Formats: sequence, C-alpha cells, structure tokens
Amino acid sequence: MKRTLFTGLLGLIGFAVLGGASAEPELRDPIPLPRSEISGQSVHRHHIPFRGAGQALAFVKSYPGPQDRVQWYLRLLPSDPATFSFEQLALAVEDADTLIPIPTRKGWAPLPAAFAVDAAKARFVVNRPKGSVSLEYWIAIAPRADDRYPVDGLREACAQAVAMFKAQGWLQALQARDLQCADVTFLPLDDALTVTGRDASGAPVNLEVRRTARGPAVVVPLEEQVHEVTVTPGGGPYVIVVRQEDS
Repeated sequence: MKRTLFTGLLGLIGFAVLGGASAEPELRDPIPLPRSEISGQSVHRHHIPFRGAGQALAFVKSYPGPQDRVQWYLRLLPSDPATFSFEQLALAVEDADTLIPIPTRKGWAPLPAAFAVDAAKARFVVNRPKGSVSLEYWIAIAPRADDRYPVDGLREACAQAVAMFKAQGWLQALQARDLQCADVTFLPLDDALTVTGRDASGAPVNLEVRRTARGPAVVVPLEEQVHEVTVTPGGGPYVIVVRQEDS
C-alpha cells in the first residue's frame, strides 16, 4: 500500500522546510515597505531568522550527487493564504550594514547561490498583514530555457530531487525508505501562462488543474499517456514542484 508524504500546499513536498516566524522589535527601518493595506489589514514588518538559509546553501554546496535538473526556492507561506495578497509584498535580507531586496512572484523566489551579508548577523525582513508568515526552502525542478518538458526528463529531474531530499542529514531516517516520484505540478506565477500536455503523436492531453489561493496548479502524471509538457508563452515565470510516495 502506497502512502503519500506531504507538507504544505496541495499535498506537495516542501523539501527542507526550515525557518519560521518571529516577532522581534523593530530596531530600525530595514526596507522601504509599502504603507498601504493588504487584505484590509495594516502592513507590519516581520523578521525571520537567516540560519535556515545558511544551512540550505551549505547543503547545496556540499551535496555530492547530480543536481543539474534541480532548483531551490524560497517560499513565503502566510498563515491565511486564501486572504493574503502578494501584490505589495516586499522581501529582503539584511545585516548591520547591507540590505539586499529579494524579488518574489506570488511568494516564490529562486534561492541565490550566495547572500552577500554577514551570516552571523543577517535576517530576512518582510512586510505582512497581521498574523504569521513562515519561510520555507523547496527543492523543485529547474526550469528549461525552451519551456518544453519531455516526461522522461521530468522523471529524471524528479529522481534527482527525491535523492537530494533523502540525503539531508536531518532526514537520514528516510534513507532506507522506498520513496519515489508520484507526479509533478506546474505552478504558473503569471496569469497569462498556459501549461499544455501532449501525447506521443502531438495531440493535446487533458491535465488536472487544481485551484489554489495562489492560482492554478497543473498536475502532470509521470506514468500515463503524457509525452511532453510545454509552457506558453515562453519565458514566463513558473515553479515545478514534485510529489513523492512511500511505497
């Protein structure tokens, strides 16, 4: 009997879920954040520890296996996604002397290869409505420049992500478990994007579309008739997350 492992959105794996919310006093104005309202609530500044980012970056650098098909992301998770608006969200990392804005789309941002800050003194700052917000670290599938995804390539990328997930030191108990890819989900970060599946003859294949607070989520099965997936128009922003099962 198979059991799906999941944390977070849509039952999808939030790999390396670290960090969380804290409410430190405001020591100084760390970033010019919008002073309008989000979802009818006053905007507040919020501080999130940087330690998790350092751990994620160190793991990526030390990981000995292949990771050319993998992309790590920062993902902001508000306490009430259904009513939260990302339109005016600002995220940055700061230390005592430096402030680095981090552009996001619907709460997602690629994890940089490095942050030019003092890790011992750094912290993330973000505006938010009342409530809590957390910062997660996700292993996802790296986007292709041509926005075309043969399913064979998606399977290989998914396998890389699962292997990287299992290799994390704090998850060593998973090493002996038979984790495998179940499917992948395309998350368009622009309403103009369309995700299309085709079979081996080039004919369109219907894909399951789930509606979420952040927009549509298009589920692509890896063991059925789908031969290739394309995202149009080309060059748009999206994230490809994976779901795994424990058989």
